[in-house]
Amino acid sequence: DIIKLLVERDSCLDYKSFLMQTLLKYRDLLKEKDCIDGIFYREVKKEIQSVTDRIKSILSYYLKGSISSSYATLGRWWNGKGEQGFRPYASAYKMKENQTFYRMRNKEGNIKFDRKGMFHVPYSLRHILKNCRYSITGFPCLYIGKSIYGCWEEMGKPTFNDFYVSALKPNTQITLLDLRLTRNDFLNEESKRSYLISLPIIIAC
Repeated sequence: DIIKLLVERDSCLDYKSFLMQTLLKYRDLLKEKDCIDGIFYREVKKEIQSVTDRIKSILSYYLKGSISSSYATLGRWWNGKGEQGFRPYASAYKMKENQTFYRMRNKEGNIKFDRKGMFHVPYSLRHILKNCRYSITGFPCLYIGKSIYGCWEEMGKPTFNDFYVSALKPNTQITLLDLRLTRNDFLNEESKRSYLISLPIIIAC
């Protein structure tokens, strides 16, 4: 039942309405079930409410046009400690130094992209950016994959003559928020608890 909440937004609803409805359904589902895989709702109620309130605050800043405040609030939340932080409950993915990732881009006529062209849209052109899967208007987002095949799948399987591919390697370790649902999320009581607490932010994304 919980997985069913991770659905595409109904085109008839704006994002805020859809998110508020889905978060409410999640809370009601937990209250109704009371116990999921050995985790009682009362044990995670406080943390889930805290996560939900932070999401609402971040969204409120964004919808008011204060995108910088939205990002700053998210940054403080991610980097905070204890109850003020999100990391104790979130799954983190560590991009290791010199680990290889791939970036794919469709051809645009006879244009040949250089290294900068294969990176994200430059900040000087941020005005052309629109809302996409994980990026928002005016803020570039770099979409990369661990394999060329994975990038090809995400790009809609273009013909082999219609795209460019480049390899990227971080020069230092980078810690990212991991939004995937894996078997590791259900291995033990602590991982299940973290999953239930962090699910609202996965829903929001």
